[in-house]
Amino acid sequence: MLPAASRTALAHCYPVPEHVLSATATQGNRIVSIDWRPAFEVYSALVRKHYGVELTKENFYTYAVHFPIGLLRANGDVLVRIPVLLNEDGSLTLKGEVPEHAVLVVLRGPDALGTACVDALDAALGPHAKGKNACLFYCAGRRMHMGEAVHGELAAVQARLHAPVMGGALSLGEVGNPDVWGYPMFHNAALVCTTWHGR
Repeated sequence: MLPAASRTALAHCYPVPEHVLSATATQGNRIVSIDWRPAFEVYSALVRKHYGVELTKENFYTYAVHFPIGLLRANGDVLVRIPVLLNEDGSLTLKGEVPEHAVLVVLRGPDALGTACVDALDAALGPHAKGKNACLFYCAGRRMHMGEAVHGELAAVQARLHAPVMGGALSLGEVGNPDVWGYPMFHNAALVCTTWHGR
C-alpha cells in the first residue's frame, strides 16, 4: 500500500545474555519444559539469580513483561517472546510460537533512558529516510516495560528522522525482520518504522 520508495526497519535492542537454555517441550506458544524441568521453575530461578526479582503466580504478569524470553537464531539475532500467563502445570504461555528445542535466553528489557533502539532504526533506515513521513508500530509489551519513557522514545525517533509527520499504532505483536531482505517474522517488544514521501 506504500510507495515503492518507502523503507521499513525493525528493532528491539534487548541485550542478549550468555546463559542459554533449551525449550525441551513446547506446544504452540506454550513452553512446557526448559532443560527438562518445568518451565516456570527454570525461568523464575534465572530471573531471581540474575535480576533479583522473586516471581510468584500473583506478581507474574506485572514482572514478566520486564524479563521476556528470547529465541536465539542462527545469525545471532534474537526473537523476543513476552510471557503472559503462568499455567497451573508450571508451563509458560507467551505471545508468539516457540519451536521445540529452540535455544532460549532470559532477557531484561532495555534501559528506558537509552537510545540503542532509536540508533538501530536510524541506521537501518539510512540517510535517505531523513525528512520523510513516518509510520511506527510500537509493541504494547514494550510500552508496559518503558512506562512514561515511551513518549521520549517516540519523540526521539521523530527527531532523529526529521519526520514532518509521524503516526502509527500500539500493537500486540510486530511483523518484520531486522535484515533488509529477511523473511518477515512475528516479534514482541519491537518498533517497526516505515518512511515515505508524501501524505
